[in-house]
Amino acid sequence: MIDEKLLAKYPFLKKGTLLFGNLLVEDILSEQKFSEARRIAISQIEKALGVDTRIFSNDYEARYLAYHISRMVLSYLHDPILINRYATLFRDLIEKNILKEEPEIIMEIMDAFSIDSRIEGKNLKISVMDYISMIKRLGEKYSLVYQKVNGGYVSFNFDTERDMIAKVIREAYVNYFRKDIENLKPPAEIFEFLKDDIEKIKALRDEKISSYSPGEFGELIPHAFPPCIKSIIASIERGENISHNARFSLVTFLNQIGMDKEGIHSIFQRVPDFDEKMTDYQISHITGEKGKTVYSTPKCSTMELYNLCVKNSVNDPLCFKEWMTHPLIYYRIKKKSKVSQGSK
Repeated sequence: MIDEKLLAKYPFLKKGTLLFGNLLVEDILSEQKFSEARRIAISQIEKALGVDTRIFSNDYEARYLAYHISRMVLSYLHDPILINRYATLFRDLIEKNILKEEPEIIMEIMDAFSIDSRIEGKNLKISVMDYISMIKRLGEKYSLVYQKVNGGYVSFNFDTERDMIAKVIREAYVNYFRKDIENLKPPAEIFEFLKDDIEKIKALRDEKISSYSPGEFGELIPHAFPPCIKSIIASIERGENISHNARFSLVTFLNQIGMDKEGIHSIFQRVPDFDEKMTDYQISHITGEKGKTVYSTPKCSTMELYNLCVKNSVNDPLCFKEWMTHPLIYYRIKKKSKVSQGSK
């Protein structure tokens, strides 16, 4: 007999398809009896965006299905930072559970992640290659040189090193989840059935996007800038004066993706009406260096109102996606695709 409570804790386990594999996606997304699962799914994504909302339920089936509805919605929204935030939310729950989980269940989890591992006595053994891929975001303590390695496997004791096992498995989950969402094709019906919920999440994401830290965007890659930002920079490089809204949009964007004040300042030195003191004041004001407010990048609809959107002239397919609502989302997605292409 399959344990529904276990599947509610770890909805990615392979045995879940044995219990719920016959359910139709369109029924899960539309029928009243699955409404609790849909509520939990949307609440989980909202929580990943920082909303204090209730996500717990005693309905194990609803909790299992909610996870998979969340996957579909995240795949549809295609926002890498939101996906990472959701993965972080879930990985923390997994870490807590692993601290007191039975070794046999841990092996089922590792199998779900396609991790080469086994149990020998009171030890969990993980292949060196898989272990290296799992510890990239962990500290010095987890470096391979400090671990017990034998026969191509890293060994951890369940009794004395459970906290390390939990940390390593949570990182394995993040790797697994990112690949899972990347390979998932959201069903065509999802927007039809969950339109109001998806629009609500998109609006919340656009509102919360100002809280995305520069660290979440990683290394600065100008080639991944959205067309609207590239157009503003191109105008400056041609020696043209640009509007106040264009200056504001450019500064907020560059600040949010992590460019330092000096870098932003150097770009504006090329405008014909450049005034060093005024430019310095404006940048300091917009970035919050002088004042309490750090201004956020205008969303796509605002860029259109500012007459700064150039999607119709550049004809970039990414700009025409339904979920493309913000220059920062464009940048994150384009940046990820460029990094992936460069690593091939």
